[in-house]
Amino acid sequence: MKLRYIVIICITIFLAGCSAQNQITSSQAMEIYASQSAETASVDSFSVKTNAVYSFQYQNEELAAYTINGEMDAQGIEKKPTAYLEQNINSDGSQSLIQSYYYEGTLYNTYNGMQYKEEMSLSDVENILLIPMNAILFSSDQIEEIQMQTKNGMNCYRIHLKDDVAKEMFIERYDCNHLSDNYDVSINEHSIEQRYDENGNFVYESVHYEMGVIYQEKPIDIIYDSSFEKTNINQTAVDIDEETKNGFSQYIDYSEISSDEELVYDEGDTAEEILKSRLKSQLNYQELPSGLYQTNFNENEYYTIDFENQTFEYKRYSIAYSYSWKGDVGSMGACTYNFATGIKSSSCEDETIETLEEVKNDFEMELYFCDMTLDDLIREE
Repeated sequence: MKLRYIVIICITIFLAGCSAQNQITSSQAMEIYASQSAETASVDSFSVKTNAVYSFQYQNEELAAYTINGEMDAQGIEKKPTAYLEQNINSDGSQSLIQSYYYEGTLYNTYNGMQYKEEMSLSDVENILLIPMNAILFSSDQIEEIQMQTKNGMNCYRIHLKDDVAKEMFIERYDCNHLSDNYDVSINEHSIEQRYDENGNFVYESVHYEMGVIYQEKPIDIIYDSSFEKTNINQTAVDIDEETKNGFSQYIDYSEISSDEELVYDEGDTAEEILKSRLKSQLNYQELPSGLYQTNFNENEYYTIDFENQTFEYKRYSIAYSYSWKGDVGSMGACTYNFATGIKSSSCEDETIETLEEVKNDFEMELYFCDMTLDDLIREE
């Protein structure tokens, strides 16, 4: 079975472009790092690329991944900021694109064909990219180890925080998908890389965390990678043509989007109603005329959820694997397998049962991305 594999975006290898010109000891690195200022030099324009990836694994097999990639060009920051940005979100195979212009204090968004606007500051616009870009200087009592290299005035640091600080920083700064809001995260490994340019600007940070959570009594391994890189400081230009500006009058105010529009859903009162809403708003499922909910990977593969019969189905070409959460039973053709008792029909092969177990895990991960569990659905029966 083909799971929703997503190519994990490669974070730039440590200190690429930062070759050591001289040997710097750890104590010297700490002294130089402490002298960096959180206040940046005068910046009136810049370009930035961001990415964040959560990869979920169970018993060394990837179950799902969640990625956010963004790009933004901004100019006139000091007096009259203007910006253009794009954000690509891939939530376990379901993709969304948000394209936005920031002009005269208003953000104009296009999302899945809908155009809406919202007043905000440029700093609020930067926060939409979900990757922190403000400078953060860790104190010496927070740092376990620090390494430094320099080249052409660029100071490049690799930082390993103390264990309790590493967890605190993930929760407070880096956890853009709010994983820690619902689960107690245990940190196994981490590393942080930061770069300051010759003018003292904080221009790069990459973060790597290896973590674990317990979900449905199963240990899930999570790898989190994120980075941002600012370039073309005081050289970026943003040009919004007159035709585009004239089109801004057609954008509706965010507060006027009704509950039956694509961006905002009335989640309802029951677990089933809430799940249906979140499947559409968070995972881009489509509600079919038949009442089924479906999301396609391509023309040959898709997931289908049948709420009337309480089943989740993965289909590839003509082969369909189904999981019933009502009876905790998987099936494929003449093969049926009861997950609770381990009883299987005579036509079941080991490979088929393994695939059915994967399908059940897939459904649990879809529920996870909707902040729900199998117990939420079963309790309502």
